[in-house]
Amino acid sequence: MAITPARRRIGRNFFWKSAAEGSKAISALYFILLARHLGAAELGRFSVGFSAAMILATVGDFGLNTLLTRQVAVDRSQGTKVFLQTAYLKVLFFAALFVGVGLWPGLEQRRAFLLLFLGIAAGRNMIDQLSYLCLAYENLIIEAKMKFLLGFFSLALAWPALAFKPSVPAVAAALLGAHILAAAIGIALVARHAVSLPGTPRWPPLGWPVSDVKELPAMAIIGVALAGFSRIDISCLNWLGVATADIGNYFAAERIIAMTCLLPGFLAIAALPVFSRPEDAGHAGTISRLRRELFLAGCASGLILNVFGSTLIPLLYGLKFHDASRPLAWLALALPFMFINHFSLIALIAGKRSWHAAFAAATAFSLNILIDLILIPRLGIFGAALGAVSGQAAVSLLVWPLFSPKRQI
Repeated sequence: MAITPARRRIGRNFFWKSAAEGSKAISALYFILLARHLGAAELGRFSVGFSAAMILATVGDFGLNTLLTRQVAVDRSQGTKVFLQTAYLKVLFFAALFVGVGLWPGLEQRRAFLLLFLGIAAGRNMIDQLSYLCLAYENLIIEAKMKFLLGFFSLALAWPALAFKPSVPAVAAALLGAHILAAAIGIALVARHAVSLPGTPRWPPLGWPVSDVKELPAMAIIGVALAGFSRIDISCLNWLGVATADIGNYFAAERIIAMTCLLPGFLAIAALPVFSRPEDAGHAGTISRLRRELFLAGCASGLILNVFGSTLIPLLYGLKFHDASRPLAWLALALPFMFINHFSLIALIAGKRSWHAAFAAATAFSLNILIDLILIPRLGIFGAALGAVSGQAAVSLLVWPLFSPKRQI
């Protein structure tokens, strides 16, 4: 297949993936709403639970979602079976966690807090699995509907929760309800409207859903590392005793960085089913060209945030978050690397070089944590920002030799 058709398919997937994740704009309104009603300290407390939930949602994936996409993209007749067997494993995992948290002695007042965010993690995990199944079939319009419903329910339920009691448990319960509703409707949409999905004569038995079992550890490492970047900074700030108001300011800045990275992230995911099919392999020119374009776009985005960040922060969150502009300027330095890293790792996974990608992601993630532990006690949230920038730069440095002309996919 020539480069142009491949770029066209990636473009089509990118359009629908962008439409699906356009709900993140609603999520951005959700976090702005929380910031204005809860304040920096309570937002910091919420961010600790939310960041941990997002990491746990990825840990509970075991790296299966990406392998599900790659395997089903090659053989679409396996879609229903692979999806159900993957769901079995995840249900068992989260059920064990719920029982453990519910029965563990000594949690007392923290038990409800932990159960709420554990439920959010489980809901996000299922939504992500449905999204990757839609991606495998390059039928992302279903994902778009599901993600918009998630954003709508999150915002719609947050208003009465804040009106009733502006507290972290209240908004966490509202967010949990949004995830449950979106996941249930997503399952119904896939079952009813994804006519390309083959049926199965009976429920498949419990077992490993993918044939590439040896790649599961690598995929799990990659998933945790990608989810952990920046979110692990929140956890480290909490572990090292940084004030919750400072954590709230850092989280506000990190949310802007996350929103800025959405489009390059969508592009990376859109390319996965294209580069995974055997007849599509070898698009070295497409990969190299897109990496250059993404790097330049990241440089431009970082410059814009450094220039206008001090104006953007009070506009979005209010004057009480003015201290978030400084960590935003530091985090913006990571954007050139963040724009290309996800795409580079996806390209390696599609080319069945998952362990190369896992080594780069795990090494950089470990470096991120090490710098956090060293610098946060001295520099606070600015030490966390330096850890995030260093980790992202390390990923780019480690994968750069893998895309040299002699080692192209």
